[in-house]
Amino acid sequence: MRGLNFYNSLEAPALEKYPVLALFQEFLRANGALAALMSGSGSTTFAIADTKAAAESLVEKFKSKFGKSCWIAVVAI
Repeated sequence: MRGLNFYNSLEAPALEKYPVLALFQEFLRANGALAALMSGSGSTTFAIADTKAAAESLVEKFKSKFGKSCWIAVVAI
């Protein structure tokens, strides 16, 4: 999946208005996500990982950095 381009045209204005979403995406990418993107008009930010283990590690890093109050799920695609 590396090298694939993901794009959401609604993302730029939402990230400008809510910079914490950009911070989340940058963190996810810097910590191993193949892609991190906002879904639709911004109700969800998601990340794609190589393996379930990589996704679970990313979840733990995210919770360690931002707290455990976010709803996070690891699902296979």
